[in-house]
Amino acid sequence: MIVMPPISILIAEDDPFLKRAYELWFNKEGFVAQVVDNGQEIIRSLESAIPDIIILDVMMPELGGFDTLKKIKEDEKTKNIPVILASSLSQPEDIKRAQSMGADLWIVKSDIQLEALTQQIKTLIESKS
Repeated sequence: MIVMPPISILIAEDDPFLKRAYELWFNKEGFVAQVVDNGQEIIRSLESAIPDIIILDVMMPELGGFDTLKKIKEDEKTKNIPVILASSLSQPEDIKRAQSMGADLWIVKSDIQLEALTQQIKTLIESKS
């Protein structure tokens, strides 16, 4: 039997409640989850380790989700990492912008069901490998 390594997930979220919820949930589900406060910390983290998937809050201090996504997709080392953008809003123009920039999924924070998100993440990673 082949044992797969745990999925590593890097999350940028500035809301303390959501940060803790993500961390507890994904670690309980067997993921290796690292949660940081902003996009700048994502970029720094990517210098030392490449995760299987990234979740970016759209509205963050220092470096927001769109700018972070742009940096990820421009870098040869990180451009193929699946990226999910998370927002409080579901503006069609923002969703289209995210897709055109290379985001794999857009989620609305108020609608997040962590069980469903976990399955979406697994499906995204399987489709990329």
